[in-house]
Amino acid sequence: MRVESLYVCHFRNLEKQEVKLVQGLNELIGPNAQGKTSVLEALHLLIIGSSFRTNQLRDLIKHGEKAFLIEARVNISGVEKTIALKYDGERRSVTLDGELQETTSSLLGNLLGVTATPEDQELIFGPPALRRRFLDEQISQIDPFYLDQLKRYSRALSQRNRLLKKKEFHTMSAWEEQLAKAGAYIVQQRRATVDLLFPMVQEAYHTLFPYREKETLCLKYTSQPPLAEKEVEAWYINQYASRRDYEARVAATLIGPHRDDIEWSIQERPLRSLASLGQARSAALALRLAEWKLLFNRSHEEPIFLIDDFESSLDAERRSFMLSTCASFEQTILTAHALQDEKSSRIELRYTQTSGGIGFRQLNELAGMGMHPITKS
Repeated sequence: MRVESLYVCHFRNLEKQEVKLVQGLNELIGPNAQGKTSVLEALHLLIIGSSFRTNQLRDLIKHGEKAFLIEARVNISGVEKTIALKYDGERRSVTLDGELQETTSSLLGNLLGVTATPEDQELIFGPPALRRRFLDEQISQIDPFYLDQLKRYSRALSQRNRLLKKKEFHTMSAWEEQLAKAGAYIVQQRRATVDLLFPMVQEAYHTLFPYREKETLCLKYTSQPPLAEKEVEAWYINQYASRRDYEARVAATLIGPHRDDIEWSIQERPLRSLASLGQARSAALALRLAEWKLLFNRSHEEPIFLIDDFESSLDAERRSFMLSTCASFEQTILTAHALQDEKSSRIELRYTQTSGGIGFRQLNELAGMGMHPITKS
């Protein structure tokens, strides 16, 4: 699986531009604030349907414009597909091969990918919601039913919390049944995913830190219900019923997958209390490599791999390892201040000025024939 071209229109600081990508390693190079991360963000949007930098799509529309458009031509095992996302400030619309889709969730499963950013250290230091989101995005790419259950769970949770606030118990059991059924599936899939990721994360971590091969880096999904899968749904139903009076006083549902977490530990001690920023970034990068491998194993298609700010928090030895690893993937796209690999396809981002003094970004591909603009009007 690979992206052959990406077209962006009025996205972040990018005007109307197309960038051509190749199989193997692609490098977006240039100084800070030149739009490198915006290109990765556009690709991430086509993978997941959301940004890794903001929850507000309105922030992604170029200043002074009313909408943005992102379109990618993708090659999946020799079959070409066109994926597009448009946002006009109010509505998102998705098209696949020119056909308008009913929901934006139709994006998921078309372009598989993993995105590694410097902020991934928050997967160790940050709040549980970030780790739950990591799992939800990973599983949703290959399991449409999981995404459906997430939506059902969110809707039922909102309704139960509303009823708790009003202390209206007479219709609550119907919502609790939906919560329990959807919640049980979510927990089961998250547990299974973490169990599969754990040995892959440990292997990648020891490759990044070979001198720490005796250290045990553990990844564990922490949840409240019993481990037996058949018992989870009934356990939730009993808990919801028995806790209504207490939870009505706080107007919130206090148990369920929305309260779960991933626990990191090293030598049986919490990683967040021991890790340096560099070590946390490396542990998170090991998680991203494991995520790529698991997506590949589950889908039998090689996901694309995106890395933002490649030089950040990685020393020369680990950068060398990552470059050799990424070169083995069908397609990797990374951002950096300077060229990392002479054999890669290079795309340079430069800031130019129009005659009216209004800035715009122009992407240039360095393909051995000199630098030339790739701008789509």
